[in-house]
Amino acid sequence: MSKKLTNSTIECQNVLNNPYAVTKIQKATDLRCIFFEDRNWLNKEQIASFFEVTPRTIDNYLNKYESELSYNGYEVL
Repeated sequence: MSKKLTNSTIECQNVLNNPYAVTKIQKATDLRCIFFEDRNWLNKEQIASFFEVTPRTIDNYLNKYESELSYNGYEVL
């Protein structure tokens, strides 16, 4: 059976914490991050535009999945 990122926490973590994979994803999606203090940053409008949703949807998602995102090392400024 194939592993899916939506079903496997470990596989998802492996991608999210893999700089090589993140670089490949950025290149494939043409997502332009802001590189600051050795980290990539996106603003809410960039994320909303990429997913074709409103910034409010991003706020709702952040509220709902805050602990998971924090666990993965993602920060909201």
